[in-house]
Amino acid sequence: MKIRHLSIHNFRGIKELDWKIKSDLICLIGPGDSGKSTILKAIEYALYPYHSLNVFDYDFYNCDIKNPIEISITMSDLPEEFWSDTRYGGYLRGIDDNGEIVDEPERDHDSNTALTIRLAVKEDLEPIWTIYNERTEELDETKIISSSDRAMLNMFAVSDYHDSHFSWSYRSPLRKYFGRPQKQSEFLTNFIRRMRSTKLDECEDCKDKPDEEKCPQCMEWGEIRTSLERRFSKYGLSISNLLPKADIKDSNPTGIIALHDDEIPLRLLGRGSKRLASLAIQDTSTDNDSIVLIDEIESGLEPYRLRRLIRNFQGNKANGQVLLTTHSSVAIEEFDADEIFLTRWWRNSAFPPAS
Repeated sequence: MKIRHLSIHNFRGIKELDWKIKSDLICLIGPGDSGKSTILKAIEYALYPYHSLNVFDYDFYNCDIKNPIEISITMSDLPEEFWSDTRYGGYLRGIDDNGEIVDEPERDHDSNTALTIRLAVKEDLEPIWTIYNERTEELDETKIISSSDRAMLNMFAVSDYHDSHFSWSYRSPLRKYFGRPQKQSEFLTNFIRRMRSTKLDECEDCKDKPDEEKCPQCMEWGEIRTSLERRFSKYGLSISNLLPKADIKDSNPTGIIALHDDEIPLRLLGRGSKRLASLAIQDTSTDNDSIVLIDEIESGLEPYRLRRLIRNFQGNKANGQVLLTTHSSVAIEEFDADEIFLTRWWRNSAFPPAS
């Protein structure tokens, strides 16, 4: 999935923005309070993968609730399920060679076929996600896109406030490993039953058995652990012994099992390491094909880890898309000129980012 056009109206500090996006790796730079973080937050809201989203009066431009918030994102490289006529096939659009959006796609199932998702919020503060197309708009045919379908677009944000990513809690990306809620419930129940064990990654019956003879829960955890450790290493994060254990800080039963590095919960890692761990977990759960949003990528990272992270993104351009902000000269030096975009203000409007 890749974003090819972004339109923002009356959202926080942005009155109007219209941006054609051609790059798969985007570094936003500019002065403080010039709209960089707001652009990422607008994308996060428009592709929000859950049912409920809290919107407040101050999310409106100048707190003027009479002018509705409207965020539209046109995306290509869509999930196969979206093509069917019973889903969104009748709402597909096209992107020409100049990056302009046309309402009739020239060819089916190619990289120039796109879908426009629109988030609108009026003064009642109720967010509504729809599929937009000019020809259906004229016919007053409103097509709602569900939270489960938005989740298939694999958008995730990396920030300093994602401790829940390290436990099997509600909205944790670890839930994606299990698909059906019943599978997660079985997995958690199995672990909770052996809470008193010193080694929760392996039940008593499986500890002396070869991998192929272990119980389904232990085999499943073994696969998850291997995937996570491989991705942690890719991002330069050293985890000596990844284990699921009870996190005594969290009294919520749904969040009682959390990832640890041996005896230490991952939520207690330093800021930079915790952001890398959150990124690795979310990236693994979406199998690389994702839209990644990172505000101030340099936060908590030494220069060598910052460079390694950016170079990892550059080596995976074919898979998904990364949009980030930075104030770091170390980070900027790693990007090509056509990957750097400047945000600035012009007469109370967000000037379209310029490369």
